[in-house]
Parts: sequence; C-alpha cells; structure tokens
Amino acid sequence: MSTERLNLVMTLHVHTDLLDCIDESAVVKDFVVYNKVRKDVVGKGLNLAEVTFPPLPQPKLVLD
Repeated sequence: MSTERLNLVMTLHVHTDLLDCIDESAVVKDFVVYNKVRKDVVGKGLNLAEVTFPPLPQPKLVLD
C-alpha cells in the first residue's frame, strides 16, 4: 500500500463520524460520470441527467 493511500485510509478511519454523513449516491454518481465505460456499465440504473460537473482542469504548461 502506498503512503498516500495509507494516509487516506487513516484519515477515513479517524473521521468516521464525517464519513457517515456523506451521501453515497453522490459519490457513486461522481465516480461514474467522468468515465464513459463506467457510465455504460454502472450508470444504467442511475439518473445521471441531473448530475452536472464542471470540466476537469487542464494541466498548465510551465516553460522555463
């Protein structure tokens, strides 16, 4: 397990009270909406028409 993932798991374990307040359907929709394959496989039973997300930020090109 990478250090980043271990830190995320630890944070979730420590803040279980906050984790219990998260709307699981919003997390699933967020996970599904950004990937066409996920939309096709998982998104069939979800109402994705009401979900709108801003476009993903484009990486900035840094020239030295």
